[in-house]
Amino acid sequence: MKLVIVETPAQAKTLSTILGESWRVEPCRGHLRDFRAGKLGVDVDNGFAPDFSTVPGKGGLVVRLKKLLRQTDVIYAATPPGRSGELMAWHVLSLIPDTADKPVFRVELAALTPDVVRDAFRLPRPLDLRLIDAELTRRIVSRLITIGVNAVVSAADEGTSPLSYAGMLGLRLVQDRERQIASRKPQSCWTASAQLNVDGMSFTAKVLNAKGSPLALRTEAQADHLAHILDPAEYWVESRIRGARTRPAPIRLTAGTLIETASRDLGLTPARVLSVLGTLYEAGWIAHPDSHGLAGTREAVLSYIQREYGLNYAASESAAPVGLEPVDITRVPEDDAGDGAALYGLIWRHFVASHMTPSQESITAARIRVGPARDKKYPIELRATSRTTLFDGWTRVLKDRGQETADAWLTHLKEGAALHLERVDMRQVTRPAAQPYTESTLAHALADAGVSLTEAVAAIAHLHSTGLLASVDGSQTLTDAGQSLAQRLVEHFDDLTGMTCAEELAADIERVAAGEASRADVLRAFWSRDGERLSASEEVLL
Repeated sequence: MKLVIVETPAQAKTLSTILGESWRVEPCRGHLRDFRAGKLGVDVDNGFAPDFSTVPGKGGLVVRLKKLLRQTDVIYAATPPGRSGELMAWHVLSLIPDTADKPVFRVELAALTPDVVRDAFRLPRPLDLRLIDAELTRRIVSRLITIGVNAVVSAADEGTSPLSYAGMLGLRLVQDRERQIASRKPQSCWTASAQLNVDGMSFTAKVLNAKGSPLALRTEAQADHLAHILDPAEYWVESRIRGARTRPAPIRLTAGTLIETASRDLGLTPARVLSVLGTLYEAGWIAHPDSHGLAGTREAVLSYIQREYGLNYAASESAAPVGLEPVDITRVPEDDAGDGAALYGLIWRHFVASHMTPSQESITAARIRVGPARDKKYPIELRATSRTTLFDGWTRVLKDRGQETADAWLTHLKEGAALHLERVDMRQVTRPAAQPYTESTLAHALADAGVSLTEAVAAIAHLHSTGLLASVDGSQTLTDAGQSLAQRLVEHFDDLTGMTCAEELAADIERVAAGEASRADVLRAFWSRDGERLSASEEVLL
């Protein structure tokens, strides 16, 4: 019997159908083992060996898999691509007795389609020990920080809920952003525009300074004074300006940017996006977010673009070959209200657009002067701008929000033409020093720091459930308890729970994955630097 281990029952069902009756496909339902509860879980005196135990509730599954592993002739680990999937397979294969001599293969399934699955099983590989070491390094360091920091924090406040390392980073990120916003006053200014009329057609012109930049007035008094002198003045067209602009194609979405885009455009939570992403992968609609992509995808999308839109729409070079991609480019999104269809549409459109040529537009502007009379011009001017699309390029697929078209009034703005003022508009613009985090931008920021999106979303949910973080009009803000805990993290572990440490750790893990550093070297360096502060924590319960 040939045994295949996958992550979920849905994946097992799909592979059973594709591979046929001579294969046994079983789900492991995620990681089978984790650090032993109630202990540090890492033997720092014995090469930082992790002490794993079976995840609670999976004892029956482990017994079942052990039996199957004994009975099978050959084993294929088809857990998800990436470091986490490699470690997931390692945990399953650790159930095989040391005396067993069975061939074991690793299969990465970039997509769950018959062709991709069959091709992957034709070219299996051994487990990648570098990826396993990299993921173990990340989890061991996270464990040491989590236990050690919680020990000190709990000693200071017995009512404090233990946090994961990702939760600590999230708390610090929100704290730093709130401090940044509070320490820098929002910048306020007044901008001016005029509603003008030519030959019965209204249009808007922005007021510029003598250098041709938008006029920004610092005080309301200045704004009132400008409105007072503009109201009785004369307006006329001094000249017309022509130009062009090229807008390069966007890069394809990653899981992190998809979370932000789906929140903004579809109103979906990060947890919902991750759930639907998993469903789309299991349905064979998209490649796995952690895969290296599918062979022949670039050729397929360029062929599709040439066939559907024309030869001049296909780019000779595409931007950023990393990101989410559809399995079948001819599966065009449908206008369906469901979350799956909507999310697939975002992925498909960004992927296709990233392989298309730039859009080009013609920009025509009228330079408008103002003053008590034409021979007494004020040292300001107004500018009315219109854009005309010369070539739509990638916007044929992915609509540009800021795109404008030619306006009928433009042809009437001839040099010397007199204009009639309808009204002067003064608008106060307040720009905060920084934008508060939303749930989606916070999850993306944690992912950029090396935290998996799954862990990031879970950490944010935990911060909310424990009353440390609250959502106010969509913005993530610390509660009083959250502010108190974040301050204790700063006082005792400013460096360990800050972004610099997280980014350095992520860089070290990438070096281990690339074979440029060993797990032992990274862990020894970390412990020699921070072990003294973290060593008295073995009996703390998570």
